[in-house]
Amino acid sequence: MLWKRIVEFGFYLLYNQLAWSYDAVSWGVSRGEWRKWQLTSLEFVKGPAVLEIAHGPGHMLVEMHRRGWQVVALDLSSSMGRLAQARLKRQGIKDGVSLIQSRIPMLPLQSAQFDTVLSQFPTDFIFKGDTLKALHRLLKPAGRLVILPEGHLTGSGWVTNVIDWLFYITGQTLAKRSDKSSDELDDELEGLEGLFWENVCDQLSTAGFDAEIKTIERERSCATVIVAYKKGEMFV
Repeated sequence: MLWKRIVEFGFYLLYNQLAWSYDAVSWGVSRGEWRKWQLTSLEFVKGPAVLEIAHGPGHMLVEMHRRGWQVVALDLSSSMGRLAQARLKRQGIKDGVSLIQSRIPMLPLQSAQFDTVLSQFPTDFIFKGDTLKALHRLLKPAGRLVILPEGHLTGSGWVTNVIDWLFYITGQTLAKRSDKSSDELDDELEGLEGLFWENVCDQLSTAGFDAEIKTIERERSCATVIVAYKKGEMFV
């Protein structure tokens, strides 16, 4: 319990007082793959109306604006809000992106107005019942919820093993990929990930979504993308 609180406090600092270091930290722990994982998940986004949850420093806001989408973006951290606003200003973006600081269940937005809700590397708040209920309400009848919950490096080497260990002890991956044979690791991951994704899909189904779990393989990494399609106006 103490270790969990320490990790949670570390993430709180990263998203708030130490938000200025977020880009460097994310680049370091992914060896430069972080932004590539984010861009990959955008391929599942359907515009033109997009809501991004936990927008962070705003890199994807710039990319989505470039693609011609109308974006509303939410982050509870005022520090992230300032970073995102500064990035938009540097890019000369004045229209087409709106920033909101709010908790999801209290979003002051009309129902059924977004084609896609996007969330990249969120904490576990994204799978809570009140969050999913609110996102279901905000999506159009044929809307989709796209979540990028994790990415990890593949291959071997001491740097990859250290990063893998850090992800493991902070709860960002389900099983440590080093110190096991390939067969042992495959069996452990298959069991853990099967139970984890089954639970996620059950939560999404209860909230009115049909979910697909997609594994995106890159040259030296792998990312998971959840694409959940709205089944109907369950909560309206």
